[in-house]
Formats: sequence, C-alpha cells, structure tokens
Amino acid sequence: MESKKNPKPQKLHPSTVGSIAAWQNILNGCGYNPPLPITGGMDGATVDMTNKFQNDLGLPKTGKVDLATWKAGVNHKKIPGWSEVTPPLFKPQSISPDTITKHLHDFYSQRKNYDAVHRNVMGWFGTTKNGCVAFVSSALRLSGYHVPKTNLDGANISLWTVSFSKYLRSKGWKPFTDSKTLQPGDIVFTQEGGFGKGVPAHVYVFVSWDNKANQVAWVIDNQAFTHRRNINKGGGGFNFTPFAYYLRA
Repeated sequence: MESKKNPKPQKLHPSTVGSIAAWQNILNGCGYNPPLPITGGMDGATVDMTNKFQNDLGLPKTGKVDLATWKAGVNHKKIPGWSEVTPPLFKPQSISPDTITKHLHDFYSQRKNYDAVHRNVMGWFGTTKNGCVAFVSSALRLSGYHVPKTNLDGANISLWTVSFSKYLRSKGWKPFTDSKTLQPGDIVFTQEGGFGKGVPAHVYVFVSWDNKANQVAWVIDNQAFTHRRNINKGGGGFNFTPFAYYLRA
C-alpha cells in the first residue's frame, strides 16, 4: 500500500480549513479521548470525534470539517504541552507481526508518547493506581495495535493482567521465561501478588538493561516513565515483585 506523505509543519489559520492530519491534531489538543492516531484520513474514529466536537459546541453535526468547525477547533482551548505543528503521519499498515514489539518500544520510549498514553488512561480509566495493564494496553492501541476493552474470562482485557496476557497469546504473542533474553519492547509479567493465585501482580515494558549482571533494567509502566527496576528478586537492592515471564510478538 502506498503510504501518505507527512504533512509539512504549518501555522494554523482559523480562516482556512487545513489538512485532516492537522484536524486530528486539533481534536487531540482539545482534550478529546482517546487521542486520535494522526493518519491523515477521515476514518470512522475521526468522524465520530468530529461529531462529538460539533455537538459539544452547538454546531451542526455533520462529521465533516467545514469552516465553522475548523475555526472553532483552532480557537478552542488546548491541553498543556500541545503543539500546533502537525505530528508525522502514523502508518499502521507498516506494522508487520515481526515488528510489533520494536514498534511498541520505539513509540513508548519517547516522553511525548508516554505523556499521550498517560492522558489517554486518565480519560478512560481515571487513575494510575492499579493501572499497569491500562498503560500498556493504551500504549499498544496508540502505537497502532488493537487491544479491546472487553472482557475475557470475566475480566477486562485492558485492566487485568491474566486476561491481557491470554488475549496477547491468542494473537500469537509468545511467552518466554528466561529474563536474560529480554529485548526492548518485550511485555513483562511479574509473579503473583495480592490479586489472587496465578494473577501477575504487575506488567511493564522492558526498555534496556541498566546492569544485566545485577538484573536491574530500565522499564516503563504506570508508575513512571523510564525508571530502574529489579527483574529478578532482590536485583540491585530493589525489591519490586520479581519476573515471571515476558511476551513478544
């Protein structure tokens, strides 16, 4: 499939309707959740969010970006840290099964994308507490890999470690139990904790080793952007719940 070219950065003018990619960026800046991938196409999610925006501002609900809608979007109050420079187009068709894990790492290890994931989770879950699966599942969705928020075996796939793990395995993700073979973007599940027998206490994304000999790594999770954590019990003097296995696409 031929990919769209990335739009050139340009200032937004309320008197002239800009590109669809710029409109998607505007909706994200207005604080609508979940944030739209910048695809440059008027897809279903963009139409739905445009309808919501028009309804909220008392504009005719057409799902189309006419001049009145564009002007309202440009002039609308934006969330902190938003930029009017349109981000590069996201190309979901470029993600093949053997690059999903790498793509997750490349996306999630950028601070601006972690912040987008944080905003996304606050929009639909509302807290970072017990939000480890919410963060990883949102990171996958925002990087272009679909993870539903429906139940599997009675528990939400995007909230419970067991259901999340089972869903990924059903999609072909492979489990590995040797922590020494971890690679950037691998999704790590810990041993059980206070959530019941056989329920991993935590899940996070592996970034890189800080000290492989001492089993201390840099990871990303709901607790913070890249930070140090022991992989196995007592590694480097840390005392986080130790590693059980990881999944790789």
